[in-house]
Amino acid sequence: MVRGETDRDLARDSTALGIVIPVAHQFNQLSALLLEIDSLSRSIPLVVVEASPGPTKASPNQAQRDRARAQVAALGGQWFVYPASRGGQIAQGIAVLNTPWCWVVHADTRYIEASWHYLTRLSQSRALGWGRFDVSLSGSHWGLPIVAYLMNWRSRRTRMCTGDQAMFFHRSLLDRIGGFPPQPLMEDIEVSRRLQRLRDHQFFAPAIAITASGARWERQGWLKTVLSMWWYRACYYFGVSAEDLYQRYYGPRP
Repeated sequence: MVRGETDRDLARDSTALGIVIPVAHQFNQLSALLLEIDSLSRSIPLVVVEASPGPTKASPNQAQRDRARAQVAALGGQWFVYPASRGGQIAQGIAVLNTPWCWVVHADTRYIEASWHYLTRLSQSRALGWGRFDVSLSGSHWGLPIVAYLMNWRSRRTRMCTGDQAMFFHRSLLDRIGGFPPQPLMEDIEVSRRLQRLRDHQFFAPAIAITASGARWERQGWLKTVLSMWWYRACYYFGVSAEDLYQRYYGPRP
């Protein structure tokens, strides 16, 4: 925060920035994130887009879902239900927002205060660009810091980013690439690839860390998960469709 700038000033200015949160069933995690947002500002535009569970999927915990919806309403945000597709959910949320800057934050993201202050200031500048934050992974496994370091190192040099890094975009750039890609998997890779082709804008990779859950790396094995992610990315690079990869990863869509 710069000299003379107050939390009230940042809260007022934050309307140039909007947050999109895609969520499937992580309503407890979403509630924790919403508490953080509430502590920072109640004026920031907010859209939560829930993945419809479909007839073959387990029903969500209704009490947890109702609590999260009440939090969103208290923040003046909006809640939508969309067919299960991370990219489609994000695209829907961005379409609803009426802000120059869009910040996509996953439900398991934590410790966003420093990144929020950074984006609030950026959104009030004349900058035109997109980017992401450094990520750290919560958990006790010794391999998680290595995974996070490699993710941050790679994206800083290649401008290929992942959703876990809380990506953000100026709306005009998304308009130039036809909007956020509404695909069910590899949406973060695809939007990075399309934005790399543009000129006359900046790529932002501040050394400011947010925290994402490392549960899937601990649950599936960190090395196995990394190799699996590399394999899926290689398949996508060589032309396998996002829909086919989604079905291999998650099973048939509902």
